[in-house]
Amino acid sequence: MEYWESKADDGLILYTDPRHPYKNRSHSTKRGSSAFQHSSIPLFRSRLQQDSWHSRLSLTWPRGPGFLRQNKYAQHKIISPPGSRSSIMLKSQGKICKPQRTAIQGGLIKKYIVLTGLVLLSILLCGCESVQYYNQAIQGQYSILDKRQPISEIMADPDSPDFLREKLVHILAVRRFAENELHLPVKNHYLTYVDLKRSYVVWNVFAAPELSLAPKTWCYPVVGCAAYRGYFSEKNARQYADGLSRQGYEVYVAGVTAYSTLGWFDDPVLNTFIQYSEDQSAALIFHELAHQILYAKGDTAFNESFATAVEQEGLKRWQEESQASHLYRDYLKNYRRQEQFIQLIIQYRRILETLYQSDASTMDKREQKASIFSELRDEFDRLKTTYNGLSAYDNWMHHSLNNAKIASVAAYHDFVPAFQKMLLEHDGDLNQFYKACHKLAQGKKNERYRILNSYLEN
Repeated sequence: MEYWESKADDGLILYTDPRHPYKNRSHSTKRGSSAFQHSSIPLFRSRLQQDSWHSRLSLTWPRGPGFLRQNKYAQHKIISPPGSRSSIMLKSQGKICKPQRTAIQGGLIKKYIVLTGLVLLSILLCGCESVQYYNQAIQGQYSILDKRQPISEIMADPDSPDFLREKLVHILAVRRFAENELHLPVKNHYLTYVDLKRSYVVWNVFAAPELSLAPKTWCYPVVGCAAYRGYFSEKNARQYADGLSRQGYEVYVAGVTAYSTLGWFDDPVLNTFIQYSEDQSAALIFHELAHQILYAKGDTAFNESFATAVEQEGLKRWQEESQASHLYRDYLKNYRRQEQFIQLIIQYRRILETLYQSDASTMDKREQKASIFSELRDEFDRLKTTYNGLSAYDNWMHHSLNNAKIASVAAYHDFVPAFQKMLLEHDGDLNQFYKACHKLAQGKKNERYRILNSYLEN
């Protein structure tokens, strides 16, 4: 499994998929160019979730040799009364996994009313351009939620493709494992499916000056500021990026295949990521549900390290349950390769920052910038001969590098080993581990880091 992390402190969790097995699915602002990046759309949320948004990018992982392995969480069957289609439900371990449409629609309407009211408020605060932006974000989100179809109905439909049935059965098995064995807040997430009839759910716009790695930021009512601007329409995203480019910014647009609303709504499974492999989809669900357990305000490194530690522990336990010995091994291999690539980008990011802060003339900075980008590509090609799998990043590296692209890369997994030691300290008891992490999250950032660094040093 392999995924890329690049975080921001607000927005929706989102995933891009530039390694689709059939076609290039990521985009820069230049047609035909390839790129990959995290993405996020600011939306409104409850006060308790006000500071818990972030963004995440994922690469497509290699498909495993077997899709669904037999274990107690994958033993699903269809209950089909004679002559009936509408009442057919999916049964898992004796429990019916069918969300009620009335509950979905009722809750959706209430939340949509709240979101609409906040858009009207933004008219007074921000002006027409911002209102248009918020309107497309809310309409886009509402459109997705309105199209949700219970997975039980899809499974009951004899016309549903076998591929889709298998993938959905696997997701139901994973979410039940997450609830029973990992004690994660599954609730009604991933019980519905949406086919958007497109390759991406969202397109995100990033921008940075020609000679700076400081990204342009946008500020929104309630959610604060973010270094990206997300659109549910590719056309609108590219039009906005073109306008920024005319203002002198370097711009970058990335397609996004998945996101999580972090509990504001019941997240559906989307057609844009249904092709994920067995270990990929399991890790995705474990990670996103972990974010709902705790959140430390303004501390993305803490939040992401925690969720990644839970993801890794969850995948280890899922591997034991499914008796698939390769899952976690493959995951770690790709995870380490991802970290290696991130460190390469950060190394050259520091070189660029030194250049931009120097007293060199604008012309000299431009020439040296081009040279640094060329050196980065050469170093990447050299590393590919030593480390297997780095060719997965060819499209990102060898298409249109610019400051907007480089500035979006960050490392947020430094504390993963510390969380793993904390879990060992609690003898693998996840509930006790979660309590200890909650206590850390409630403290001051400096004290959190002191404690986590002490685990790293020992």
